[in-house]
Amino acid sequence: MIENKRYLAKIARRERLEASQEKADTFVRKSIIGDYFSADYNATPAGTFQNLDKINLRWLRPDWFEYIPDPERPFSFTRASGEVITPNQMLTDGGTIPRALWVKPEFSPWCYTPCFLVHDWEFDQHHAEASAKTFEDVRDTLAEGLKTLMESNEFPKGERIFSAIYAGVSTDIAREYWDSDE
Repeated sequence: MIENKRYLAKIARRERLEASQEKADTFVRKSIIGDYFSADYNATPAGTFQNLDKINLRWLRPDWFEYIPDPERPFSFTRASGEVITPNQMLTDGGTIPRALWVKPEFSPWCYTPCFLVHDWEFDQHHAEASAKTFEDVRDTLAEGLKTLMESNEFPKGERIFSAIYAGVSTDIAREYWDSDE
């Protein structure tokens, strides 16, 4: 089991997000009408996921799971640049997507699990001071992962979905999480 302090800090961050429903509602309104940030789907490169069948999540409580990597064939993402990201054991809530959007299947916090795991891993590495990547680097890795999954034709594909998720990880709320020292 992952150390209790990190688990509690991650839950506290999640609870603060849920408590800021007004901010989430603003994000939903703005992303739907395109007032927030947008990414160029066509200009975003695609990478490659390895061992998608080896994603193992253990339920901890509602909307909280522990990712347990396969020691023989670990799940990983290879970016277009050649960088390989291999998440290690960690906690995840899937995609931290405002509940108001969960009514659409493509906005489920679990729809794009592989790229959300990579994103959560990079986020955790930042908080553990084990990475020099910037907020924008990690956001762009998520975008690359989204495009990779969408291009596989096994996941819902759409530039509006892509832009809305990109907008979500570009918001002030996301940056507050990034800058948080918990």
